Amino acid sequence: MHAQNQFFRANALGSYREILRGISRDAAMIRWLDLNTNRRAAPNENFARELLKLFTLGAGHFTEDDVNEVARALTGYHATPDGRFVLHHRQHDNGPKTIRGQTGLFDGDAVADLLAACPQTARFMATKLFRFFAYRDPEPAVIDRLADAYQQGGSSIKAIDEGIFRSPEFSTERAYRALIKSPAELIVGALRATGAERVPPQTPGAMRLLGQELFNPPHVAGWFGGRSWFNAATLLGRFNVVGTLVNQLGGPNLGGHAVGALLEGSIGAEARVGRVLDLLVDGDVSADERDALLRYAQQVRGEEQARGLFRLTTALPTYQLN
Repeated sequence: MHAQNQFFRANALGSYREILRGISRDAAMIRWLDLNTNRRAAPNENFARELLKLFTLGAGHFTEDDVNEVARALTGYHATPDGRFVLHHRQHDNGPKTIRGQTGLFDGDAVADLLAACPQTARFMATKLFRFFAYRDPEPAVIDRLADAYQQGGSSIKAIDEGIFRSPEFSTERAYRALIKSPAELIVGALRATGAERVPPQTPGAMRLLGQELFNPPHVAGWFGGRSWFNAATLLGRFNVVGTLVNQLGGPNLGGHAVGALLEGSIGAEARVGRVLDLLVDGDVSADERDALLRYAQQVRGEEQARGLFRLTTALPTYQLN
């Protein structure tokens, strides 16, 4: 899984064709989706099906014949126990295959090239990335524009991302805090916002309790995200995890400055509340929420006040959103 993560990091903004080629040689994917058992005499369709459904075309845009033919193209793609890719030529089906109406002597690379160039893949990837970065139900015109950028860039993921971040839709009210933070976004965001210098050792266990154990997704599609991050247990856990981080600032686990030091120079309770809100939620809260924090700040002083303001602010609904 670590090797797969490094592969994605190296190729995330490159050609999707190269990503599709590489993932068919990735040991974690090969093991997870049974490519090791995909042989000429008995093709295993698991990887082929997920390649079409989850990674390129999406459900409803391919046939069972496509799945079978893609599986044949990938026969013989195996990984050794130490994670090296090997192509067993005797297990590879060298015969002609017909995929999405095109016939040829397809192997895994040829399948990747065909799927990466498909207009439906362009739309599928544009939709997935826009939903991840902006909001869940993008307008068809937005997806058309991003898909065109992908194709004009030669299956460029960077072109889609740049198109999203430069789009007027990305800067609209509709996109502002339209997404729920994953546990990784929640914790990393808190560490960065408060100036922590290291990740505390209990973080992996906390991530597991919040529903996102890194390097151990529940299935090949990753985590569902969105509202699936919230239930009675995980919501309370989110508050507690971030609160614990706040309490550890300035100590050996996190380093950086203690929370109280982040508020030095503030004059009065109102100024302290304003500084915390500006740091953590862009100062954008309701009048009632600001008043509640101010009332709290007027009742306590010093380090207790600082820690309390940080904990209460990170427990606001606003802080749970991107």
